[in-house]
Amino acid sequence: MSEAQIGLVAFALIATLAAPFAASRRWLHPHWLLLAGAAIVIALRLANIPQIWFSGSVSGFAVAIATIAAAFAGRTPNEQSIRMPFLLGFGITMFALNIASHV
Repeated sequence: MSEAQIGLVAFALIATLAAPFAASRRWLHPHWLLLAGAAIVIALRLANIPQIWFSGSVSGFAVAIATIAAAFAGRTPNEQSIRMPFLLGFGITMFALNIASHV
């Protein structure tokens, strides 16, 4: 693993923890979570990890669709306001990258 890959994966892990936490404490507006979810997927794609998620395979589309579906699974309005933009940003970006691999 190169230093760039380690940095991108570290960014993805930290952003996955920090963005929803900051939004739950009202330090980050929930609309920024959409961008945070997209940034995490882009960082993983640039690091080329995991490769199957972005190859346009059934697995890649399944992960993207499952993530988009999970965005609508919030029970309370507060949970929904954090979950929906974060997972939608993640899932839609992953779906778009899977489509782009076929172009």
